[in-house]
Amino acid sequence: MKLKTVAAEGWLNRQDSLVVREGVFFPLSKICTEKINWYANGGVREILEADGDRLKKDLGLRVSPITVKRAKGELVVRISNVTGSLFLLSRSIEIVPKFISASNEKYWSDILLEILARSRHKRYRYIETNGLLDRGLNFIDHVALAYVTLLERAIDQDKIRTYRSAEEELPVVRGSFLFQKTIINSLSRPHRYICNVDYLDENNQYNQLLGWALLQFQSSVFDPTIKQRLNLLEDSFVEPHTEYEIPNRLPLTAPSQYRHYEEPLEIASNLALGNNHSINGGKSSSYGYVINTEVIYEKFIEESLKIAVHILARNYNISVSAQDSMLYAEAITTKDRSYYTRPDNVIYQDDTPLILIDAKYKNFTDSETGSSKRPQNNDVYQLVASLVSYDCNIGVLLYPGMGGSESNGKNAFHIWKIGGGSDIRVVIGVSLNFSYMQDKKNLFKIDENLSNLVEVLMNYSLNLDSLNVLQCKMEEVWK
Repeated sequence: MKLKTVAAEGWLNRQDSLVVREGVFFPLSKICTEKINWYANGGVREILEADGDRLKKDLGLRVSPITVKRAKGELVVRISNVTGSLFLLSRSIEIVPKFISASNEKYWSDILLEILARSRHKRYRYIETNGLLDRGLNFIDHVALAYVTLLERAIDQDKIRTYRSAEEELPVVRGSFLFQKTIINSLSRPHRYICNVDYLDENNQYNQLLGWALLQFQSSVFDPTIKQRLNLLEDSFVEPHTEYEIPNRLPLTAPSQYRHYEEPLEIASNLALGNNHSINGGKSSSYGYVINTEVIYEKFIEESLKIAVHILARNYNISVSAQDSMLYAEAITTKDRSYYTRPDNVIYQDDTPLILIDAKYKNFTDSETGSSKRPQNNDVYQLVASLVSYDCNIGVLLYPGMGGSESNGKNAFHIWKIGGGSDIRVVIGVSLNFSYMQDKKNLFKIDENLSNLVEVLMNYSLNLDSLNVLQCKMEEVWK
């Protein structure tokens, strides 16, 4: 594989963090300053591969996100399918999503947090982050800022207290009376009662996790203002000399009476899932705050399509359903299993499927072989199988883009016709412009573009337009 050069991709050290692009190889020497020999220092490779295996398990990835290999006489590393802040070999790494262009790189944290927020229905994406962009916040700083802000607000209301039972010897009955133990104890301690007493206690798994995460963010963030806020919160929340422990079961869900802790507990749980071991065998703060970008992107498209279809539902009787399963090839021979297809999203009119939309977290030009201006063969084959199963005539492969030639005008979409006569099916590859999300107020433009796309495709699917008209209208939508 031909390695992309450092100069071609653009590298910078931001507040002692190495900024790399998702899916691009970089020299191992960037994160390990000592001279590395492939054979003599096999332990370094084992550590990185172990980190990759843990990330794969924790984030539900198909393959390990960390690849180590030798190329042109040196060790190189690639981080794929995750973005965010990652700590490897005691070095902080900022992983920029692969679809973010160089001109928009400084906005990548804001865009990623916006995608994360919509896909998870959370509010923490932009809490008090306006005006902070020029300070060059790392992704971990953004998340820590959200965490400290949400935790401050929650603590201002109350602290999480749960009941703890303690067995006590008392002069009067209190709580649950333990009759048998009291009788036995009466021989040596008459007129004393053994009882189980319930106390409201702040020393519980929720506060343990919240306190642990507070200290971890404290040791991980770079921005001095955020670090100061974390320090101030520590004085009011963290008990002196307390050894915080991570609960065995994660993620933790807030008790119903403490719903205002839901989001800080989610952030703390996600951070705790990355608790890792450093190169010298001791505990490190964590492996950062990283996100399975493929899953988050698919969920973002799913939620955005719901909004887009809702906009159109006033004039059209349509709906959208995610992850519907349909029989593709029925097994006839004994003990064989049938094949099913499951597109990401199906748009229906009444009960009739009109449009299938698959979200593909990759660059539109990430083809397997041949032309760099078409989707991968497997993606098209999979979509065509779904079209046949659903008896649907139009399918969409929806890719992330950042404006320019791949998200505007004729280059933003590509159309392929399948079949002929009266049985024509159409596959469209579309690049959705995410550059709007540089400003959180422009998120509605994503919904507007998707709504326009669905309306154009729906008119074609209902045989209201020809292929030529479809192409012209697609160009109008992506001007």
